[in-house]
Amino acid sequence: MSTNSAVNAYQKHFQYHLLDVWRLVACLVIMWGHKYHLGIESDSPFSNSWVYVEFFFIISGYFTYAHFIRCKEKKINVHPVAYTIKKFSFYMPYNFVTVFVKCLMSYLCEGGGNRLTRFFTAVLESLLVTRGDGNNGVIWYLQAMFVIFPLFCLAIKEIRRDVCFIFAWLIVILYGNYSGWKGYYLFPVHLLRALAGLSLGVIVFVISSELGKLRLTTCGKYIMTLIEEGALVLAFLMNDFNRGTPEILVFLYTIGLIATFSNQTYTSTVKIKFSNFLKEMSFFMYLVQFVVADGLYMFTKGLSHTMLLLLYFVGTALISVMFLIYEKCIRKKLERGLSVLFTFAGDSSELPS
Repeated sequence: MSTNSAVNAYQKHFQYHLLDVWRLVACLVIMWGHKYHLGIESDSPFSNSWVYVEFFFIISGYFTYAHFIRCKEKKINVHPVAYTIKKFSFYMPYNFVTVFVKCLMSYLCEGGGNRLTRFFTAVLESLLVTRGDGNNGVIWYLQAMFVIFPLFCLAIKEIRRDVCFIFAWLIVILYGNYSGWKGYYLFPVHLLRALAGLSLGVIVFVISSELGKLRLTTCGKYIMTLIEEGALVLAFLMNDFNRGTPEILVFLYTIGLIATFSNQTYTSTVKIKFSNFLKEMSFFMYLVQFVVADGLYMFTKGLSHTMLLLLYFVGTALISVMFLIYEKCIRKKLERGLSVLFTFAGDSSELPS
């Protein structure tokens, strides 16, 4: 099979509907941790909210490794770079909109000379993903993934499964001892952070796959369900009450996700009709939050912290719904219309007489 066909040969996974709920919870907690963009620096719950980024890294590592394993089994050749471009090309149009608006707001509010030059430079650097700062969490995330993700894909494609598992453990141990689990977003440590999170996804896949082969009794499945939800809920509560180190929280995420992906829990069969909506909302809200927060900080003065937070969460949700409506209802129709237009332009024989 050709590389292009292989890139599109996504395999069907179990739909973990409850996991999509946890995705949205994770996104909301991350948003809470980013309230300093609003100028709110007071002590509050979820001081380790950034650890939920690791939650997303683990999930991404799991599904990527699962995809390459299935492609190996079916003898489908997947090019790591092509797969990376395919996976993240969806982000880029929306990333362009948020980057442009964010830079435009800075341009309108900043003083001094060369404002226009600074504006275009900031837009260009952000779109080329060369600005790995903390002012836009999407940029450092994409920067890390564009560098690390194709290398990660190449490794899991070429290296045997048992060796991958050993290397994944080694990477996690080295990162934990080198820097510890911290919310780094600066070059080059954020590259190691992304690699360690993705490697945990490999560990989750291998262990959960082995657990999935077991014939558990009803009691055993109840125990696995308790482990799954207990670990994820405990991580949430420990974060809420500012208890526990980031290492403990990452450990709890890993345990919870191993139980989830083993398909040995009763929650793995729970069906939620709007789960896909929750998953897509979590993506758009993570993307939009920085623009909303910076806009509120720049253009609103004298509002209470409560009102700022309310506008922050509600505004992010509303803009995310608008993006989602565009994606579902407008974008595909627009692309089909442009495709027809370019077809007519390229072949006059197809034009109506």
